[in-house]
Amino acid sequence: MSEKKHKATINTNYLVKRHLKLEGDGDVPWDCIEKEIDRIIGIDEVVLVKDEHTITVSYDASYKSLEDVESILDNHFISVAKDWWNNTKKSWYEYTDENIKANIKDTPWSCHSNPLTGKKKK
Repeated sequence: MSEKKHKATINTNYLVKRHLKLEGDGDVPWDCIEKEIDRIIGIDEVVLVKDEHTITVSYDASYKSLEDVESILDNHFISVAKDWWNNTKKSWYEYTDENIKANIKDTPWSCHSNPLTGKKKK
């Protein structure tokens, strides 16, 4: 069984996959947007489905967040759809991204070590 090859900049321990609906007016350059998002360091994969107006993006949440993708979409006058389900998912995605970043900064604690010195008890 073969595993999918990820980009070299991706830490697979923090790899997340997000799926959202989009809305935008006019002639949207989907291919251009997809390539622009894919060039961001920390983005593993991006798929834009123009018929369904959806985006599926995988990224290293320890390094990037959904806001980085949204900033590129905003440059092309595209936004995340404002329906109830999409807002709920987006809020959850933002919460988990922040949680991942906060947990990376935290040092692990163990009851087998002295909290002041970090050395194990004998």
